[in-house]
Amino acid sequence: MADANELIGLKDQLHKLRRRIEKDYEAQTKEIDDALRLIYSELKSKCEHSWKREAYPYAPLMCIKCGVEKP
Repeated sequence: MADANELIGLKDQLHKLRRRIEKDYEAQTKEIDDALRLIYSELKSKCEHSWKREAYPYAPLMCIKCGVEKP
């Protein structure tokens, strides 16, 4: 069985690993979101939209071809 100092060291290592993984995840998610934002902006101008509204109150108009929401 590990003593208290070893457990504290292990706990600190795991916290550092968790912070590093969360930082990498946030960076990758930001890159993906930026790429999606660019794609959606191009789709808004290039797609020949066909608008449809779902059957619930205050549903937004969505293009059934590209998935862009009508402003």
